[in-house]
Amino acid sequence: MVAMSQEEKKEEKETSYITKSAVREFFKQKNKRVAEDALEALNKQVEALLAKAAERAEMNKRATIQPQDF
Repeated sequence: MVAMSQEEKKEEKETSYITKSAVREFFKQKNKRVAEDALEALNKQVEALLAKAAERAEMNKRATIQPQDF
């Protein structure tokens, strides 16, 4: 078993596209709790939405993401 360096651990982490505390607060106001893996799933959904918007803008030969891309 090879130990990972701090650099490798940082690279392995995914980019977060959501603010976890804001999502938790949203659910807290609705008297709900949110699991960590639910936050990860939400982050993946947001990442997919962003990628789709970028792809649509590219197909329309634009460098700017516009509302209709979502």
